[in-house]
Amino acid sequence: DAEEVVGTTYFEEDLAEAFPELRDLGCEHDDCRHDGEPGCHLDTAEITEQRLATYRRLLSSIRGDDVWERDEWGSDPEEDEA
Repeated sequence: DAEEVVGTTYFEEDLAEAFPELRDLGCEHDDCRHDGEPGCHLDTAEITEQRLATYRRLLSSIRGDDVWERDEWGSDPEEDEA
């Protein structure tokens, strides 16, 4: 799956590269999406809740499932648009 934004195509497997905090976590799988997969080491990442929420929103957008909950990801999409 990919999404094109301003002439650039983003893939799920490339998104973590844009977040230095997620690059070298040593997860068991090279293509880890840091989304609850077995062997993911996201719990060892030094990443703020806000940055993690941004990562998850972008991942959701790339997947095309832009539905997320405020309590789950830490912010309200209605407030983000204001």
